Amino acid sequence: MSIKLINIEKNFGSKKIYDKFSLTFEEGKINCILGKSGCGKSTLLNIIANLEEINSGEIIGVPKKIAYVFQEDRLIEWNSIYTNMELPLLKTYAKDERKEKIKNILREVELGDCMNSYPKELSGGMRQRANIARALLYNGELLLMDEPFKSLDKSSKEDIIEIFKKNHLEKNNTVIMVTHDINEALSLGDNIFLLGGNPVSLMDKFKDVQKSKEKNNIEDKILLILKE
Repeated sequence: MSIKLINIEKNFGSKKIYDKFSLTFEEGKINCILGKSGCGKSTLLNIIANLEEINSGEIIGVPKKIAYVFQEDRLIEWNSIYTNMELPLLKTYAKDERKEKIKNILREVELGDCMNSYPKELSGGMRQRANIARALLYNGELLLMDEPFKSLDKSSKEDIIEIFKKNHLEKNNTVIMVTHDINEALSLGDNIFLLGGNPVSLMDKFKDVQKSKEKNNIEDKILLILKE
């Protein structure tokens, strides 16, 4: 089922973030959100996750099982990386199965030697890899991602994106991802939404855009909208 936001209104005090805002995210697709800083991208994810209340409007189609990659890693500092990975799986898998899944995902994100380490012992990029790995481990029907690859170096980013794409193909889950990186949105997004001068501009599907001769034109159009 698609996720639909219908006539959403959201205020922070006297500041209006969304005014009669409507949007539909397709089920089983990677939906990317681009926009200027402060236009409400992260707020939108929090609204969908029911972490922010709306002033009025309706939200339908949001599944119960949601995984969320926050901008900050949200790792529990007093738990080992292994325990951080294990917490979302406790009610779903037996101990041996949990251990196998955790070992596999940490190996994939090149943190196989860090299972018994604590978050404070990891670099920022390593923490974010653990953060993403934890979300991918959870069998959520919806994956929310807020600038998930921003703190990764180029090599790590490329590897993690491939793991993310493989995970998405296996689960066929719905993904809603906020990013500032236009190329990232163009390469990953089935749908791209622009939050800018116009409340929302929905671009057509970009599944094959990297092969398109019009790619530069599309990038230029996106940049123009973001500058409005």
